[in-house]
This record gives sequence, structure tokens and C-alpha cells, in this order.
Amino acid sequence: MEIKLYDLFKYNIPAFIRNTYQFRKELWKYRSWDSAYSLMMLRRGLEQTAKSIELGYEEETSRLKKVEKIKRTVVLLDNFINDNFIEQTEKELGIEVVNRISFTEYKPDDEDETNNRELCEIIDTCTEQESENNRKIFARRREIEVEQWKELFDILKGQDYNIDNMTEEEYDNFYDGSGILGWWD
Repeated sequence: MEIKLYDLFKYNIPAFIRNTYQFRKELWKYRSWDSAYSLMMLRRGLEQTAKSIELGYEEETSRLKKVEKIKRTVVLLDNFINDNFIEQTEKELGIEVVNRISFTEYKPDDEDETNNRELCEIIDTCTEQESENNRKIFARRREIEVEQWKELFDILKGQDYNIDNMTEEEYDNFYDGSGILGWWD
């Protein structure tokens, strides 16, 4: 019991305080109902991991590949957290979404004396070309989101390989730094 109590005060409590401080912004914002908050926690953890690996004593070739993949993962996570796919699409296509709507008073055909609520009708006043551009942007936006989601999980999953059958040189040439399970080894 003595060793566990010693570990509690020597290691566990200081680590808890340090982690609370390091994740303070994410903890403050965290809500359980949106995936963005969970992605924020993962992003912050990976930022810390990248710093640790970057300053670590691991062999340089694989270490730098890992750091590169972790930093790319952080960028992808930021894209999902900030949901900036429309902006990426507008930049890629060189066109912007046009939102031109107006509200007009709406009067139903059969005026019901018991229903005195004021109703509005939303009218889209975009030109045909603007509407077509909007459709292109929204379609491409979805493609970019799916591509980046796949890339994110491909990086996290890592490569399929059998290290037992590779020489060290073959492994160095093959390994691309992906695979979250290997980032801490």
C-alpha cells in the first residue's frame, strides 16, 4: 500500500494537474453531444505527442516521419473541428457561395380567421449561374470532407506490413510514419 500511496503523490497527482492545465481550453469547451469536442481532445493530445517525439531521442529517420504524419493529422482534425470545407472548396474552385434570399409576407389562399399568425415566404434570388456555382461548391465540399476523413483514418490506421520479413533498410524505405499505435513506441 505504501508504494501505491507514494505513486499517487509523486506521479499521479502532479500528472493530473499538468494534464488539466494542458487540456484546460478543451476541457472548458467540451460537450458530449458533438464529435468536434472529442476531436479537439485528440488534437491537443497529438500536439503534445508531436512535441515529445520531435524533442526525443529516437532514431531520426522514423522520428521525423512520425512527426510529419502527426502534424498532418492535427491539420485534418482542425478542418473537421472548424468545419472549413466550404472555404477550402471556394479557394480550390475560385468561386464563392452566394446566399441571396429575401423574406416576403405570405398570405395563404384560404384566409382562416382563427389563424392570425404572420407568415413569411423565403425567396431565393440567386441567378441561375449563382445557383449552379453553389451546387458545384456544395458537391465538391462533400467530396473534400470524405477524402480528408479517409486520409485521417488511413494515417491513424497505419500501413499494412510484416516487419519480420524486412531488413532495416527496407523498413526505413517502406515506413511512412503513419499508425497511431506506433507513435509512442
